[in-house]
Amino acid sequence: MDLRTWVCLGTGASLALATGCGGKPSAAARGPAQVTIESTTTASQAELAAAFPEGKFQARCAYVESDLPRFERMYTISAGQIDTYFEDQPDRHQSTYLEQDAQFETKRSSAWDAQQGILLLDGMIYLTEHKSLEPLHAFAVCTVDGDLDRAARKSAAQHDAELNAYAARRAEVVKVAAASAKAAADAEAAEAAEAAEDEQLDRLERLDAIESLRLTAGASGPKAEVSLSVTATLEDGSTMRIGQGDPIFREAFGTKIVHGTTAMMVEVWYRDDKTIRDQREIGYSFDIEHTFECHGKAGLTGHDFDSARGMYYHGRKGEDGPDLTVEITTTGRTTDDGRQILRYRVGCDGRSKVFVTSESAPVHVGTYGGKGGHGVQLASGAGGNGGNGGDGGDITVTVDPSVRRYKLVPVSEGGKGGAPSDARGASDVSAYGKRGNDGASGDYAERREPVEIP
Repeated sequence: MDLRTWVCLGTGASLALATGCGGKPSAAARGPAQVTIESTTTASQAELAAAFPEGKFQARCAYVESDLPRFERMYTISAGQIDTYFEDQPDRHQSTYLEQDAQFETKRSSAWDAQQGILLLDGMIYLTEHKSLEPLHAFAVCTVDGDLDRAARKSAAQHDAELNAYAARRAEVVKVAAASAKAAADAEAAEAAEAAEDEQLDRLERLDAIESLRLTAGASGPKAEVSLSVTATLEDGSTMRIGQGDPIFREAFGTKIVHGTTAMMVEVWYRDDKTIRDQREIGYSFDIEHTFECHGKAGLTGHDFDSARGMYYHGRKGEDGPDLTVEITTTGRTTDDGRQILRYRVGCDGRSKVFVTSESAPVHVGTYGGKGGHGVQLASGAGGNGGNGGDGGDITVTVDPSVRRYKLVPVSEGGKGGAPSDARGASDVSAYGKRGNDGASGDYAERREPVEIP
């Protein structure tokens, strides 16, 4: 469609008289009348917008609200402003900011909670306003096909009624389309489920020819989830591997798992012939990562009170991190792939923890100094200093000579220095308080000697 001027009709006693285009007075001018819906289109805004002129063009628009004077203005409109969002949610609209010709003065104001939009319907452009949970309202209307008489025959109420009837038709179209799509998706899902069930029945039928089975299992520890699968050998020499998560596993096989301290006893049998079975002791991998941390308390702030009930003003030093001890010995067991299973005891500040893990599993231990307290302004207005951070604690590791290797990740870290305060009314930063120093790291020591951990 070529770029063209779109003539918009005005309001007042008569739409036609408002534009000087001639024609009969509108229904609104003649008094209340029965509102009859003439439009029947169900085309989407996207379909209607596809025939819109490319780029921007000037449209002469007029208000169609009876409480406003007859008034025309220019709007710059582009296809991108058509409210295609309306298609997915007919009761909501995107906000549209219309470019207005400066030579016309604004004669109306929008409600603060109203959204403006542009909708197309039956050869006309509607400039609309919409509030949540309220009907659509057209405040200006433009003819698309130049048929001014057709637009003039409709009152403001008629235009609004047409728009809301269209919105209801579109809502029904969207509802029917959604229901159709859901029905298609449900049918597809049912077909897929039926195909999966047929496949499972075929596999169960193949298992009727089972001659032997071999289980494979694993777990990282006594309380960890067990992974389990079965490899079935059939009469023709072929095999089927069936995991515990497979839908046919529970129907085809029975299982029994007994957990121990370092290993578990796993038994699997074929339900239709319990003589076809396998039983194995499976050692835990103990690939379990552990973390143990100790922290010093943060230093008191300048707001805190000293023993004489006076404020500190300067931040206090953070508490040093507690000293941390680590003891490592063997359990006398190895994993199925030959790695030692180790027993750890870690402790600090009256706390301790004992656990078992493999030689290759990382164990993180750390002792951290507390952060220095922040300063506040002194009574004199001078800046208060931040407190120093606490030092990290010492870490001592004792390893039994029987331990081949282990994976300890030790950290001793001082706390951050506390923040200072500025000085009241001072522009010279030298009058400010000083940030506290960060704490130092503690020492690390390791020795080899016999370790016994119950």
